[in-house]
Amino acid sequence: MPRLAGTRTGVGGKRLREFVQNKKRKKPKVETTVEQNSGFKRKRTDMEDLILEEHNRGTEVAALRQFTVQSS
Repeated sequence: MPRLAGTRTGVGGKRLREFVQNKKRKKPKVETTVEQNSGFKRKRTDMEDLILEEHNRGTEVAALRQFTVQSS
């Protein structure tokens, strides 16, 4: 007597959705800024932090320019 197809496929297919391990593997989506910082996307922060970061970035560029001018 032939086996029913549903009994064999149901073991692997249906149970996989219920396993807790599969839920753990799904990574939560993180909202990222459009601009990338040093090669990796970072999490969205408050406006104050963004303003501070822009200020720091500007001072770093200025310091680099001074350093390159002094070295040459």
